[in-house]
Amino acid sequence: MTDSASVLLCDNPGVMTLEGTNTWVLQGRGSDERVIVDPGPDDDAHIERIAALGGIALVLISHRHGDHTDGIDKLVERTGAVVRSVGSGFLRGLGGGPCATARSSTPPACGSRCWPPRATPRIRCPSSLTAPC
Repeated sequence: MTDSASVLLCDNPGVMTLEGTNTWVLQGRGSDERVIVDPGPDDDAHIERIAALGGIALVLISHRHGDHTDGIDKLVERTGAVVRSVGSGFLRGLGGGPCATARSSTPPACGSRCWPPRATPRIRCPSSLTAPC
């Protein structure tokens, strides 16, 4: 794709997934950290391929279909990454802590993890989905 975005294709071909579910891997130039978008289904081989990349700090979920989300728990268990999604009732991997999106210079926090400003991609969310830091 590009030097900062690539795709891992899960081996789950089907009517809805076509050749398989796309898992996006984002990494800023010069950064050791990666952001995973849609970890995919509960497929051990696919989750292992993602985890083997190392440096996974954040997992983003685009929508709630199982072929995009069922692997969340295993990936979080393997990497300790934080998970973000629209709709707080769907968030996992937060360790029971509050989750907030960035406001000005206030870093977002999930459980005991704090992300400094500009350390994660800018995600625009309605104010009703954010919690005070």
